[in-house]
Amino acid sequence: MSALCICKNSRSLRLGMALVLGLAALLGLLWLVEAAHSPAMALEGSATIRYVDGVTGHDNGNDCIASTVPCATVQHAVDVAAPGDEIRVATGVYTGVHARAGITQVVYISKSVTVRGGYATTDWTTPYPVTQPTTLDAQKQGRVLYISGDISPTIEGLRITGGDAAGLGGIPSGSCGGGVLVTNAPGSASATVILKGNDVVSNNAVFGGGLCVYNRANVTLIGNTISGNNKDLPWTHAAGLCVRASSRVKLIANTISGNGSDQGGSHLYGGALFVSCDDVTLIGNVVSGNNGPNRCGGLCFHSSSDVALDGNVVVDNYAGAGAGGGLWVYNSDLVLTNTVIAGNRVGPNGIGSGLYIQGCYPRLLHATVARNRGGDGSGIYVTGVTANPVALTNTIVVSHRAGITVTANSTISLDGVLWYSNTINYGGEGTITVNNEYTGNPAFAADGYHLTSASAAIDKGVDAGVDDDIDGDCRDAAPDLGADESVYHVYLPLVLRSSG
Repeated sequence: MSALCICKNSRSLRLGMALVLGLAALLGLLWLVEAAHSPAMALEGSATIRYVDGVTGHDNGNDCIASTVPCATVQHAVDVAAPGDEIRVATGVYTGVHARAGITQVVYISKSVTVRGGYATTDWTTPYPVTQPTTLDAQKQGRVLYISGDISPTIEGLRITGGDAAGLGGIPSGSCGGGVLVTNAPGSASATVILKGNDVVSNNAVFGGGLCVYNRANVTLIGNTISGNNKDLPWTHAAGLCVRASSRVKLIANTISGNGSDQGGSHLYGGALFVSCDDVTLIGNVVSGNNGPNRCGGLCFHSSSDVALDGNVVVDNYAGAGAGGGLWVYNSDLVLTNTVIAGNRVGPNGIGSGLYIQGCYPRLLHATVARNRGGDGSGIYVTGVTANPVALTNTIVVSHRAGITVTANSTISLDGVLWYSNTINYGGEGTITVNNEYTGNPAFAADGYHLTSASAAIDKGVDAGVDDDIDGDCRDAAPDLGADESVYHVYLPLVLRSSG
């Protein structure tokens, strides 16, 4: 987007350009959707299409290449496929776990294939996974998908549900990946996996109820919904996703919501996502309504992780007994840009309802931190930061009992900040340096974070080297504070989960 941001000095010009760019983006998206569903685009070289319809008895001797006589199971189609083949799966519910290499799942994938759902047996050309759902259901008898090896599969348009990894291991600490496990054997080459447009719902595992990425695996998740995982399993880490052991994961435009138990377990870290010792990028995701009975209701970054966040919305997550209702960052390298942290909560004894930072020096550029509540009342809590300051640039901090709390011997530096409706803006025994600070009403739109024309945040920022905002709108030479650069759109209310 930065190459297109040529409208730096005129708000009216920027509005016109935003409309043009918005239309261009919409046309581009439609083209990508059409291309993704086009058989000509899906296949390369001599790849073969194979078909699955779930009709019992079709697997015997069937190579699945005749659309008039599809296979019965996805596993059989994977087994007979050659690397590079595409497997098209008709709408329906596919059950039946099986054991392979000592592991139990619905589908075991150890080759580079594409598995795509949403087809009708009367139309094998264009999938419609929303109206023609293809469901893989493990019925709590094992995992749904196990993916491993020096392979590059793509999984698209499936509903992945009913997975339970109890007793199946996956990582040395316990069961991992109830819905999907992507892993590698020690010393083996890394799997590279694309998960696109799937619904990963109602799965269980101690680590990563929905999905687990382990041991140098590379995974890209695009446009998935990950919700309702580990709802009945309180003793867990990462109800939605768990990423561990030097893996690389990129999440783009996913919705991660409603994961985690409300049963009061004391060992849940990361209702939405737990990352440890990994390289993770999050772009344009919505993380909402996740529940961590202990630490980190939303996003949890732990132990030397390398993390980049851009354009994410982290709202209405809950950490019960510990810290970090929205985000919990420990000893990790984090750059957070154009991100909204709003309406998150901690329990009565918790700290850092929006963002908790310990032992590291993250950079926050154009963050909106608003209406987080509970515990000590702090929207941002900083502790154990002794060598360098936590750096916040062009931040909005509104509607907290304490906007920012910094403990003794810790340091935070703010350059460009709007305070509003905090009981106190900052406190604690640490060092806080503030430049270019303002007080005034951010005048949010109905969604709770976009700016209206009356906002006190407009044109108050400093140049942070950020060319566009959370929507891809161009920023002025004098940018607005927070995640949004006001271009006077109309925004609908952001629907948040009841605080209970």
